[in-house]
Amino acid sequence: MARKASQRPTATDLRLLLTPAEAAQAPANSGAAQYVSEHGWKNLAKYLTLNYAELVKRRDQGPSNSRPLFLHTYALPTVRPAGSVVAPDGWLYPSFVACGIPQADRQDVSDLLFERSRQLLLGFDQGSGLEIHLSSSGYGKLGQVFGAMIDGVLAAYP
Repeated sequence: MARKASQRPTATDLRLLLTPAEAAQAPANSGAAQYVSEHGWKNLAKYLTLNYAELVKRRDQGPSNSRPLFLHTYALPTVRPAGSVVAPDGWLYPSFVACGIPQADRQDVSDLLFERSRQLLLGFDQGSGLEIHLSSSGYGKLGQVFGAMIDGVLAAYP
């Protein structure tokens, strides 16, 4: 919920997370879903879908016309203050803290949002259902599992 001290909060249709106070005002959802802005999620899903459609459009303007695009989903992240030198608390944890999501609910909220993202991407897919997380050992998994699937799909193209 990006804002300066003198500004109003970002509109809920432009963000994914609701504060506990906002969640309490619309108690139709419970559990992790109570902290998710449904309007914000729908807008993000629409934005991503339109961007992938543009990617397909551009692909089809070149020599890769009608060739498959390969995407993969990631394992669920852990909500904790871990990141890099430039962002020591990462990007996920500070967002949950800034919105006031109770610590006991943060992981469930993250899991819900990442599962929705996964389902959105898999909705573009033609049935692979793969989920690969690129950690140190993830690259090997990518080469073995995702690579074999890619080879099978590309075998259908001249």
